[in-house]
Amino acid sequence: MMRPNRPLQQTSLDGIRFDKLCSHYKDTYDQHLSDMKQRDNLLYILIGVSVAFTMKITHPDFVDIAIFDYIKKIDDALIDLISLSTYILWFLFASISIKYYHMVVIIEGQYDYMHALEGMLNKHYRGTKAFTREGKSYNECYPLFKSWIHIIYKMMIPAFFTIVTTIKIYEEYHAFSKASQFAPSLACYIIISISTILYLLRIHFKR
Repeated sequence: MMRPNRPLQQTSLDGIRFDKLCSHYKDTYDQHLSDMKQRDNLLYILIGVSVAFTMKITHPDFVDIAIFDYIKKIDDALIDLISLSTYILWFLFASISIKYYHMVVIIEGQYDYMHALEGMLNKHYRGTKAFTREGKSYNECYPLFKSWIHIIYKMMIPAFFTIVTTIKIYEEYHAFSKASQFAPSLACYIIISISTILYLLRIHFKR
């Protein structure tokens, strides 16, 4: 008498699993969007720091005056920080670039995971494009744009950061008369370079 109930129980269990999978996919996608927003904000900050680096090379007085005016509005007691502005920029660049690279690596890993979830969900809608937003549908609709975005994030941005920091460290090498003055900048440059290399290895070779 219990046999007829087994298919119904199995169907009910499958429905519960499907609902949980849908809920998990939604949570995963929401987290993905949040991480992308954080990545973009970090990128904007890094671009701003890169511009400050460039201005420090070409117009150092302009940057110091801008920092002076900003600090004066906050607290006159912080004026002494102007002499440390170069080191502050290096520290910001090193710390934010590490976080930025970390977020990009996390986001890349999320794509593989979401594609797997979409494959599991799409099995319930065979012959349709349901639950293929980040996988099949995206690749079919925006192949050229996706390739362009990958070039920007995986090649152009790291190359830009490397060029800016290398020019800056070269300029400081000839500007500072004492090794102790140059050491903090060199330490940050090494950290940035190692982070960039590891980032490129992870992104391009999945290592």
